[in-house]
Amino acid sequence: MSQAVSDTIYLADYDQRWPGLFEEERTRLQDAIGEWAADIQHVGNTSVPGLAAKPIIDIAVHLNSLVDALYCITPLMELGYECLGEFGIPGRIYFRKRTDQPIRGQSHDGVGRTHQIHMYELTNEQYEKQIVFRDYLRAHPDARDEYERLKREPPLPLRRGGAAKQPRARSELQRSKIN
Repeated sequence: MSQAVSDTIYLADYDQRWPGLFEEERTRLQDAIGEWAADIQHVGNTSVPGLAAKPIIDIAVHLNSLVDALYCITPLMELGYECLGEFGIPGRIYFRKRTDQPIRGQSHDGVGRTHQIHMYELTNEQYEKQIVFRDYLRAHPDARDEYERLKREPPLPLRRGGAAKQPRARSELQRSKIN
């Protein structure tokens, strides 16, 4: 797959299978790292019924301590995940589950992935923000639809490949609806 194709942001229509894919993965994660995970939640756009999303299951894992992430690395690698450390977000440990056969929307920089794990310790407010945002969109279809509209807007010319579009959409929606 070429770099140009892999960097294209593709939003799939909501897929009724996404919650089941999360539940299957949650069971595997609970078996592998449940001893350290205080909570495992389906987050991101695939967790909001009716919302178009990149077809990648985002999972937030709440840890009692970020040190516990060290104990999770080997069991997660055995499930096919790779650990990328904070990967640009301080206080988060990021894992991705790679696939050699990505469907449209699952590839970035030539790397296909089906699932992503975002690990946070109990004191990290980013974990709660993900849950609150998800729950708000689930409870407010008008806000969900507006968020999707913002996500689908063409990116500003200075934004390379539209990568900043989703955070912009989220912050615009939060500013106008949540606050």
